[in-house]
Amino acid sequence: MELFECILIYSGAMMAGAFFVTTLLCHYRRQKPVPFSTFVTSACLSTPLTMIAGTLFIEAPEVFDLNHWKFDWLHIRLWLILWSWGFFISFLTSLLVVIFHRRWSKTHKKHVV
Repeated sequence: MELFECILIYSGAMMAGAFFVTTLLCHYRRQKPVPFSTFVTSACLSTPLTMIAGTLFIEAPEVFDLNHWKFDWLHIRLWLILWSWGFFISFLTSLLVVIFHRRWSKTHKKHVV
């Protein structure tokens, strides 16, 4: 698999995780206005959840091998780059979902008499 395909798959997984977590947080506050801090919270929650779930899904057999857990500095830098890219993608996705939800909730207010 080429590097570009790996980046696209990884970004798609991060977007899906961020979308799921942000939608749950917005749905939890459906009767109240959603603050903009929701997208920061959801990005901070979805990035580790998606990274851990994705790592266990992709590298499941190797996780139980002792040689798998020996890291060099190149490997650690790669993981830091992946985490930062994942947080960036989750941050943007969560921001867009919160903006959409705020606009949607303004036009779909329920007027109770």
